[in-house]
Amino acid sequence: MFHDTVATETEFFRVKVFDTALKNKFIPQKIITISHYFGANGFLEIYGASWEMEVVVYGQLTSIKCEPDNKLRLFCFELTSREDTWQLKYVRHSYMQVVSARRRGTHP
Repeated sequence: MFHDTVATETEFFRVKVFDTALKNKFIPQKIITISHYFGANGFLEIYGASWEMEVVVYGQLTSIKCEPDNKLRLFCFELTSREDTWQLKYVRHSYMQVVSARRRGTHP
């Protein structure tokens, strides 16, 4: 377990992270989304990560081509819940960028 602090535009939160493999996610100036947590004694308690989340897009973003090894950078998406799942939803200023595996240097 380790402790850290995360912030929104208006608030700071102390966090307890119980999965030490997540330590590399908690670095200054990095944007992360925390969706599975519990509030207890003034802390957010985080027990694990889940890199699967439904993303809902509309309009011209639906024509962006993405290969299985590519990564997506999502900007200005809204985190919402639907039934038992969380999803990132396209809003007016949303933007999506494909980062190809080749650009990351994983292929010759």
